[in-house]
Amino acid sequence: MPQVSSRLSGVMLFAFIYVSSFAQKKGKEDQLTLQLLEKHVSILADDNMEGRRVGTYGADLACNYIVARFQEYGLAPGLADQKWLQPFTIYEGKQADSATFLNVDGEYLQLGKDFFPLPWSTNGSVQAFASPSLFESWSPWIIDLMKLTEGNEQNPHFDIKEAIRQKEKQAVGKGATALLFYNNHLLSSPITFNHTDTSGKSSVP
Repeated sequence: MPQVSSRLSGVMLFAFIYVSSFAQKKGKEDQLTLQLLEKHVSILADDNMEGRRVGTYGADLACNYIVARFQEYGLAPGLADQKWLQPFTIYEGKQADSATFLNVDGEYLQLGKDFFPLPWSTNGSVQAFASPSLFESWSPWIIDLMKLTEGNEQNPHFDIKEAIRQKEKQAVGKGATALLFYNNHLLSSPITFNHTDTSGKSSVP
């Protein structure tokens, strides 16, 4: 998350400039306070904190450190339940919108269980009659992953994502309005939703 890192760096730079100029004007008590601030910033910025990234051991270390300091300084929890920690939901990276749906022959499939959109899919809606055996212009294409992975089960250099994107390029070039991939073989290379994917957007769902 480079933007977050750069902002943190800017805050820390400001803090140290302020510490430097402020220390010249204040007495020993103020300098002690500034030394403590420098100590806390140094500890929280340490590599052991792993950037305090959500879900990391370093984030837990930072959290525990801050709570311990609050308790040490005699602060009281601000929550009604007298607890220091408050749970909340955070989303990192891409996610499938809850409005996403796939209906096959009148049956709605369950998002995340029966299907999921690839992270580089464009937003859009397509309604049409389609068949895995028909690859026609101006219609959705239904593609078996097994046909992309055949003969590559033991190939360590095979990249299922790259194979899909190449097939996507070919299909869109021939007029496909949407792509639906399915796995008809247990040995086919798995494909999952990668929320950190930074691929360029496809032109079709």
